[in-house]
Amino acid sequence: MDADYNVQDFVLSLLALYRQHSGNNIAAIVKNTLENFSVTLETIGYFVLDNAYNNNTAVNYIASVYGFNKAERRLRCTCYIVNLAA
Repeated sequence: MDADYNVQDFVLSLLALYRQHSGNNIAAIVKNTLENFSVTLETIGYFVLDNAYNNNTAVNYIASVYGFNKAERRLRCTCYIVNLAA
């Protein structure tokens, strides 16, 4: 939120991941990016990801670092779910 309590959205660019796309490697890139943009527990939002297991691992790690409830901040990509159903 800004000084007038208006919600703001920011899209952060992630570094390329040339190693295995494991949850731990993804988490390291995301953590680095959040730190570079000075994101704190108070300013962190939600994670919208597909259902891949490595994404769960990454969010679990970020939740442990920042101290938030992973079940409340981990959202599923609706377009991905609809595509699977079709």
